[in-house]
Amino acid sequence: MVARCAGKPLDWFTPADDGARLALALCRPCPLLAACPSYDPDPHGVILAGVPYSDAGLPLPLCRCGYPVADHRGVTASACPRCRVPDVPIPDPTALRRRRVEILARADTPDGQIALRLGVSAKTVRNDRLAAGIRRQAGHTATLQPRNRARAAA
Repeated sequence: MVARCAGKPLDWFTPADDGARLALALCRPCPLLAACPSYDPDPHGVILAGVPYSDAGLPLPLCRCGYPVADHRGVTASACPRCRVPDVPIPDPTALRRRRVEILARADTPDGQIALRLGVSAKTVRNDRLAAGIRRQAGHTATLQPRNRARAAA
């Protein structure tokens, strides 16, 4: 029998490496897992027997994404740097599509071409265009209409 880690890049078996999650996945079903030493390894900062160890030789917790939390200080586990992303609002795909339809319609692009470009139906393009207050006349020329009829009457 051969260990599943045999022949794999040694970098994977350091907790801070991008291959650490794969290294942990290799260890779990390994037929020789019981033969791996299950004590504090020397040198420190490696993955051994499916357990990631810090540079201080302490077992590291795993982040919810499956990577070891390499900068763990021993108090409470936090998210790993891969999971720390800025709190940026994710745009609504429907609002993005409607904005793109509006831009293309104002540039006199026919509904059929807009539909092909955005991968939606011509009916969806028509509805989005009308919601933006853009009406088509003969010859597919865009005309702007007031969005709110109450404002237009005032």
